[in-house]
Amino acid sequence: MKIQFIWCWKIWKSILKILLKKQKKENIFIETKTKITKASLKKEYKIQVWLNNTVNIVFLLVKPQHFNEINFSIFNKNIVYISFIAWISIKNISKKVISNNIIRVMPNTPILVWKGVIWYFINKDVENKYIDFFIKTFNKYSKLINCKTEDKINKITAISGSGPAYYYYFTEILKNKAVKYWFSKKESEDIVYNTFIWSAILLEKSFLRVERLRENVTSKWWTTEEAIKELEINNFKNNISNAIDKAYLKAKEISK
Repeated sequence: MKIQFIWCWKIWKSILKILLKKQKKENIFIETKTKITKASLKKEYKIQVWLNNTVNIVFLLVKPQHFNEINFSIFNKNIVYISFIAWISIKNISKKVISNNIIRVMPNTPILVWKGVIWYFINKDVENKYIDFFIKTFNKYSKLINCKTEDKINKITAISGSGPAYYYYFTEILKNKAVKYWFSKKESEDIVYNTFIWSAILLEKSFLRVERLRENVTSKWWTTEEAIKELEINNFKNNISNAIDKAYLKAKEISK
């Protein structure tokens, strides 16, 4: 397989490193916007930094606002596009690239440390050999979830694509509260970050469901129950649910 990267945003290096474990360097090409970036890439990865119109697969790794700046006319109609572009639908990608051979991908940011989740939707025209290539490339490093409809990409974007920000936001609140309780910034970060990280690891390793783990911490008449009651009084569940609905509707709106 010959592979072309077109431009790059922050997630591309993780994807490149995955591909370099499975593909020969001479079969990977990268095109970026600046000469400085090209020189840096060539020096660091010893790969080719130009646009090759004989490739089999094009990885679209541009920011949504830059998508229309790309000239796809050099590529033939049989090329398969794997799009990591947030929000842009297969329909809109297809109009631009003049092809229906598209896999639309939505990762979340933990893929930066090769522990993320990747959801994908495959257009019906993509050949099985390219589907196999995609799955075999990423299934060792990420949790892959096949979406049967493209709209599920929008729903997943609202829940898990944005999900890390929700967890970080709550962690940020806890950290700031620790500072107000007169812990130093370093102490506050140690307390809260370790609570966040090890709770997540416990969830991953435990045979118990998340509801049961939460109940196990929420003992009757004690501090956690008092905190949960306060959250419920202030409609915490509905506020979170409504926020996710807003994110989903925004994702649908943008993808049009």
